[in-house]
Amino acid sequence: MKNNLKTTFDQSPKNAWWWVLIALFAVKLFIHLWAGNQYGFHRDELLYLVQGHHLSFGYMEVPPVTAWLGRLARTIGGDSLLTIRILTALAGLCTLWLTVQFVRKLGGSLFAQVLAVVCILASPAFYRHHTLFQPVVFDQLCWLLVYYFLLHYLLSHQPRYLVWMGVAAGIGMLTKYNMLFCAGGIVLAMFVSNHRKLITSPWAWAALGGAGVIVLPNIFWQYQHDFPVMDHFKGLYKKQLQGVTTGDFLLAQLRMHQYITAPVWLLGLWYFLQQKHLRWLGGAYLATLGLFMLAQGQAYYFNGVYPLMFAGGAVFIARQIENIKAKRIVRPMLVLTIFAFGVVVMPYGTPFLTIDQFIKYTQTLNINPITPLPNGRVQNLTNDYADMFGWREQVQVVAGAYSKLSKAEQAHCLIWGENYGEAGALHYLGKEYGLPPAISVHGSFYLWGAGNPNAQLAITVGLSPKDMRELFEEVILIQTFEHPYAIDEEHNIPILLCRRPKQPLGTYWQKWRKYVFS
Repeated sequence: MKNNLKTTFDQSPKNAWWWVLIALFAVKLFIHLWAGNQYGFHRDELLYLVQGHHLSFGYMEVPPVTAWLGRLARTIGGDSLLTIRILTALAGLCTLWLTVQFVRKLGGSLFAQVLAVVCILASPAFYRHHTLFQPVVFDQLCWLLVYYFLLHYLLSHQPRYLVWMGVAAGIGMLTKYNMLFCAGGIVLAMFVSNHRKLITSPWAWAALGGAGVIVLPNIFWQYQHDFPVMDHFKGLYKKQLQGVTTGDFLLAQLRMHQYITAPVWLLGLWYFLQQKHLRWLGGAYLATLGLFMLAQGQAYYFNGVYPLMFAGGAVFIARQIENIKAKRIVRPMLVLTIFAFGVVVMPYGTPFLTIDQFIKYTQTLNINPITPLPNGRVQNLTNDYADMFGWREQVQVVAGAYSKLSKAEQAHCLIWGENYGEAGALHYLGKEYGLPPAISVHGSFYLWGAGNPNAQLAITVGLSPKDMRELFEEVILIQTFEHPYAIDEEHNIPILLCRRPKQPLGTYWQKWRKYVFS
């Protein structure tokens, strides 16, 4: 086992593969910095940034770490889109670095490190995760840290690594509750491996206690707010997770990272299962996969484990190639082939091209081509891309209507978004146009209340005229908002001016709690 802590390969800059590895890191950073400012904010990003205005140990949709990081990034670099997305680009680089450390810990060569990294650069899923400011990228980092510290402990038996594992798991729980599946998979894998005694180890329980201490403030917050996480899960199952079959979930594991990388991570899984002291890694993959299938989770929830599988597969493949006479040709050809496929699909994962260039690109490749429709919209633009369009235009319409109000009316005007995307845009981008903070009953906005209790009028986005007539004496349609690239639920929506509320909105607020996740 101790031999696995050592590498017999040249790891210095004298090795050409060292420079290839550095170049891949640079390419990864360049792609995300270039793509980070091409389109607009994603609806989820706007939510997390507004959450950062209301620092807390919990929110209706997610644990608090993403909001905290958003607040930190804005404090250091300001409110720009690129400032926020630099954070996720750096997190992507950390994913590459941890992957390299796994390969090194497994005794892999520099070529194996390059092969593992290039598989990540070929993955559209990781491009997406490392572009948008969302919990998933930080969740993946915590998964990798948990595996990394546990691997360190099992190879060295130094208890401090278990403590660090507990810290990583605790922070992971404050990032995304997916960490429960990561931890559950590891525990199940330990039961069927030769490391089962670890479960009863005092240091393992110390790690669990450390994680619990870190998570405790969030648990207390959930208790104070009647455990909204349960309502959120119910909403997810109702809207997104129903009908997710086992076959769909398994096929998505192949599609998300391209079929060309599948042999690498599948060989990584096989390699781990064949090695007695590493079998728990393969077992953790299978156990966690089973837990997600039982829970009918989204396929991408499981992506945190794939850099580890790429590392194992790269080590195995690199060792096999060492025995081939033509290895000087096979190694660069393998890396170039995977990299080339990655470059081809990269614009599908991150907005490297302008929207017009991307539309032409998809039509040229004829891979999910985006085609114009007679009504001015487009077909086949993915939801994540579509969710980065239309927000500023909505805010500009509202700002135009708000500017026409008298000073007295502005002082008593609410800005109201039907969902957290609209409210997030109005709240975050609206500052630039002098708009007051937005309200909504959707998501975490519900926590922050109904706004000005003396409001006499409201400008609303996305709320129906019929519903508003039940609340206000006068309802005027300002504009029906349309956008060729916006997601369907943000196209053809009403923007209203509502006057003379029949009752203060605060009187309805508690009753509207049921709409938080609708």
